[in-house]
Amino acid sequence: MGSLSNIKAIFLISLFLLGSFLALFSSSASSGGISVWPPEVTVNINDKFPEKEIKFKIQVNNLYNNTINVSAKIENQIPYHLKENYTNVPDLSWIKITPNLFNLSAKKSKVLEVTINVPDEERSLYYNKKWEACVVISEIKDKPSLIATEYAIRIYIITPEKAELKINDILLFLIVVGSGALLIYSLYFIKEKKKFGNNKTALFYFKKKKNGK
Repeated sequence: MGSLSNIKAIFLISLFLLGSFLALFSSSASSGGISVWPPEVTVNINDKFPEKEIKFKIQVNNLYNNTINVSAKIENQIPYHLKENYTNVPDLSWIKITPNLFNLSAKKSKVLEVTINVPDEERSLYYNKKWEACVVISEIKDKPSLIATEYAIRIYIITPEKAELKINDILLFLIVVGSGALLIYSLYFIKEKKKFGNNKTALFYFKKKKNGK
């Protein structure tokens, strides 16, 4: 009889805990949440590293019916979640986000600015690279919660290709220089020929003088 009462008490306690959890989850889901946009950003540095910082914006939306506190930070991606052929950013201090702590009123949005700046002294080391990082958006709660959600926006950074002279570029350069030199010599020769006119002796003397004879 005592064991039956114990089983009944355990069953009621379990049912109460399950009901409390479902009520908490339902309340949290119905009251809203956070959304971010865009879900990912690709920064393709085509020709060369820019002289100024690269900037872009992201938006955080509060879907709750109340004001919330939000944090934003830059993190490297977990290695096994990295996109194929991408690696982590060598130094996360090259990427900054502002603001990184803020209040967001109910049903309102906040625009954040992300800045990327690879230092001048580091740029020569990082041509032809593909990096991945994340902007992590989190709600800061006053009390510990069973449900803690973070929202990550992926950032893909493609650095420029290093400028290298190819064999075709060198040949083209030599052809252009050679053609220019030939054109200049031809114009000079025509000019001198006109100066001497039909005087073959003078023209012969000019050629001998030019050849140093």
